[in-house]
Amino acid sequence: MSRARPSRASIIRAIIVVGLSVVLWTFAEARSLTTVSRTVTLRLAAPPGSALDAWVPENDSRTATVTLRMEGSRAALGRMAQRLGEPIELVVGDDLVADVGRNPLVLRDVLRDHAVFARSAVGVLEVTPPSLEVEVDEIEERTLPVEVLVSDVELAVPPAATPSVVRVRGPRSRLAGPGVATITTQVEGGRVGSIRGGGRVELAELPLQIPSQWQSELISIEPTAIDATLTLRDTIESYEIPSVPVLVRLSSSQLEQWAVRIEPADAYLRNVTIRGPSELVAAVREGQLPVAAYLPLEQVELVEGPAEFTARFDDWTRGRGSDLEFLTDDWTVPVVVEPAPRTAPDPEPGA
Repeated sequence: MSRARPSRASIIRAIIVVGLSVVLWTFAEARSLTTVSRTVTLRLAAPPGSALDAWVPENDSRTATVTLRMEGSRAALGRMAQRLGEPIELVVGDDLVADVGRNPLVLRDVLRDHAVFARSAVGVLEVTPPSLEVEVDEIEERTLPVEVLVSDVELAVPPAATPSVVRVRGPRSRLAGPGVATITTQVEGGRVGSIRGGGRVELAELPLQIPSQWQSELISIEPTAIDATLTLRDTIESYEIPSVPVLVRLSSSQLEQWAVRIEPADAYLRNVTIRGPSELVAAVREGQLPVAAYLPLEQVELVEGPAEFTARFDDWTRGRGSDLEFLTDDWTVPVVVEPAPRTAPDPEPGA
């Protein structure tokens, strides 16, 4: 006996029943209550134009991290997870009391009524920590002069800062305490470079040094960097030396072949003026830094007889004297080139 095949209508009814079952199960699952925990960031703020500020005094920060235990359907909790991706803002005068001073904040009460959870079908069961101390204070603004501190550089006039004043803004209680008369910036001598005395140096974007007691996100200083103009004191001095000895430089091969003789009357450059930094000129004047000129003959093809060569100082100036300048009316030195004296050979042993 053959079995009857299901009719098309019964197949359709079965499909409908299964589909409705899946829909009902999904709806029931989404509507069923569950609990989750999530760590979120709270941000304390004042409304625009307010003369108040709020922060957590424990760490002088406008933010705090708490853990929420919430209850709701899976669908509602999923939507809430998206909202909590951004910090929850607690505003002075709305979520926070506007009384100056320290005020305890019961977080569950505040968050349960917060706009983030309004009409969300999500309840706040518990907050960890349960409370938070919040400090509220009036904002104060001050204008302070900028002082440019310079090390290892002698200046003709005090440095000029642009701008010459800065604006400091922060809670009155945080700006109180040990007096701060100026905001400073430091210029090291190395930044001035090789500018000679009497020159001007323009330095841009020098960072301001914030006093340690004001190094907090609660206090702002504008601008945070300034430009400065330095005018260096002219420390260049001159000193005249009546006579400077002249030395001869020959290569080893020349020494074997030639002798260069300078007559005593020509062995000095007369009335040589040195010019340079005051400390080097003083060292020359006091005999701490000897001065000598030389005739650079190592590369010269010498010929027997009288000759004239030009004295130089540049080789001597390597090192401490490199910043000195030498001036004289006559750099020419007459010499006499002669064959090198021959030395008698050592006698034979036993001769």
